[in-house]
Amino acid sequence: MKSVIIPVLLLLFITLLLSGFTTITNVPPELPQNPGSGSHESNFTESYNKTTLKVDEVLPIMVSNGDYVPQEPASPLSPVTASILPVADLASNVTVGSVPLSVKFTDRSSNATSISWDVNGDGIEDSSSSEFVYVYNSAGTYNVSINATNTNGSDTKTIVGHISVSISEVGPSISIEKFTNGQDADTGTGPIIPVGSEVNWTYVVTNTGTIALTSVNVTDDIEGHIGSIGTLGVGENHTLFKSGVSTEGQYSNIGYVSAESGTDGLNAYGEETIQDGDPSHYYGSSLQSLVVIADFTTNVSSGVPPFSVMFTDLSQNATSISWDVNGDEVEDSNASEFVYVYNTSGTYDVSLTATNFNVNDVKVDTVISYFSEEVPEFPTIALPVLIVLGSMFLFQRKK
Repeated sequence: MKSVIIPVLLLLFITLLLSGFTTITNVPPELPQNPGSGSHESNFTESYNKTTLKVDEVLPIMVSNGDYVPQEPASPLSPVTASILPVADLASNVTVGSVPLSVKFTDRSSNATSISWDVNGDGIEDSSSSEFVYVYNSAGTYNVSINATNTNGSDTKTIVGHISVSISEVGPSISIEKFTNGQDADTGTGPIIPVGSEVNWTYVVTNTGTIALTSVNVTDDIEGHIGSIGTLGVGENHTLFKSGVSTEGQYSNIGYVSAESGTDGLNAYGEETIQDGDPSHYYGSSLQSLVVIADFTTNVSSGVPPFSVMFTDLSQNATSISWDVNGDEVEDSNASEFVYVYNTSGTYDVSLTATNFNVNDVKVDTVISYFSEEVPEFPTIALPVLIVLGSMFLFQRKK
């Protein structure tokens, strides 16, 4: 057994010693510039006569160390012409509307020398232009087809039900939109307003029908009568204003508008007077009523630069916010949600300051940006060691 171990250990020692001078590489060794015996003799006879060569004529060269047979020039390949077929395609500026509906169609076909349109589904050509306008005067759903042609063939694209035309509603209609301090606060809490501060309501009334309206009146279920509009033409709008003083707690009121298009309280279609309503809210806050709480979340908290982080504000009772997401004490955003890109590695303090008229609150967290570590290369010495150990194992198995 000892007689075996000593040679094996000696072999291992020699292998480890030599492995320090060995490098495993996949780069091939450079070849000598002149392969062969190390020297290269140029021994040839060149014959030169002043002649004029014709096009495609081959001049033979004779080399003394070998025979060369000049090749005849290859005949050029005959060009192969592929049949290019047209591909039909189309686009339109609208697909839905009311009578009369004007639609602009645009050809988007490829490799076509001529086109033919059928845009109402009757099988008859409506146009052969690359762009045109078609007017639909009847309600319905229409298939649109375009046929593209060239000398190699044709292609047709049909979009089933591409155009949908309806009959427009004819009659009186009105709408009202109410805003509180500039916010369309249809649901609570609405804007937070200090108790005793001014509240401004805005009422925007629009004639959304097809008939001029008269006797337009705007009221509020809390504030009372807001104002009157003598006549409101088709598509016209009018704005009225009302102001008040904020009271404590949740406040809600509804703005109403009513109008007539006929006489005796009936419109021209024998219907009752038309009307619409829109709610609005605000919250009146005293010094003790609301405490601001800063809070936020991120979609990720660490990564390899450059990496993007989405910040989302979750603060409570805040009227304004300010972000510093790289720790330089300079505001990076005041939006409720935004994306910031970290381009360098490091640990960054992220702070969100939430404010209302009472107090500020700040939340601080961290974001880590790091460089990925490179995977170490397989050591050169490991391969011969593994070979020796494997040989020892197999030798012992045979014993």
